[in-house]
Amino acid sequence: MVDELKILTLYELKANGYPEDVLGEIQIVFTTDEDIQRETGGNYWYYLNKVFFIKYGFF
Repeated sequence: MVDELKILTLYELKANGYPEDVLGEIQIVFTTDEDIQRETGGNYWYYLNKVFFIKYGFF
């Protein structure tokens, strides 16, 4: 299901004028509010920029 959501998201980006040459570089990820609350006390910015990217190897 997650893979299907990623494909549909990319399709919608393309259909709405997102530059096609960068669509292959986009990382689409999903998380829950519970994860963000548990790991950072609700700090969405910190979760995305520190916890998530380090946890999943984007940095």
